[in-house]
Amino acid sequence: MTRSFGDYYASIAGTIPIPEISEYIFVPEDKFIILASDGLFEFIESDEVVNIVSEYYEKNDIVGCSEFLYKESYRKWICEEEDTFDDITIILVFFED
Repeated sequence: MTRSFGDYYASIAGTIPIPEISEYIFVPEDKFIILASDGLFEFIESDEVVNIVSEYYEKNDIVGCSEFLYKESYRKWICEEEDTFDDITIILVFFED
């Protein structure tokens, strides 16, 4: 949470404002990248998200893919939590061949 930087009260509650950073070198076989909040991955497994994105990548439909992921995630939040859901942030990039 970016709001936790310098937030004294969040630190009392156990929020740690130290970001987790990973580094990855892209290779020609990489087709897309998915950057998303836990709101997407709470009820949809990573492998399932990759399979969904792969199908839309083949159709070159990045907008349809983003909309489907959001709607499916939202639907699952409502089914599991009924009256609440987390933020669902999705950044999706398709690489050209």
